[in-house]
Amino acid sequence: MRGPGVLEGYWNAPDATAQAVTPDGWLRTGDLVRVGPFGTVVFCGRRKQVLKSGGYSVYPLEVEAAIEEHPEVAEAAIVGVPDDKLGEVPAAAVRLVAGSTLDPLVLQAWAEERLAHYKAPRRIVVVDELPRTGTQKVQKDRLVELFT
Repeated sequence: MRGPGVLEGYWNAPDATAQAVTPDGWLRTGDLVRVGPFGTVVFCGRRKQVLKSGGYSVYPLEVEAAIEEHPEVAEAAIVGVPDDKLGEVPAAAVRLVAGSTLDPLVLQAWAEERLAHYKAPRRIVVVDELPRTGTQKVQKDRLVELFT
């Protein structure tokens, strides 16, 4: 991103500035976007959140949205967990709608029918609540602990 309202650099921090701002003034935000219909910009996630599974890029927001299409899933969060063969694989923590008794293996099979093989979560755990920060962001580092 670049413009008159975008920072030009960090005060007295040339190394940090060199990492964040290109020589021609573009700020590296780490955001991943694509241009959608009618020229709209669609947010796809953050570069540091992209999982690499067997050489494939997995975008957690995409997988979360797919899993949340299941009528018994209230919300989902995807994290990468270590895998000896693939480096890391997607795993899901899901909060079900009230009263649901959906089996994680049934949800996993459902997801495998809708997602590319490398995107489908290899493990799914059901949680009462997703851990959140004070600003209500999901604490994905805490979710990784569920799978290790």
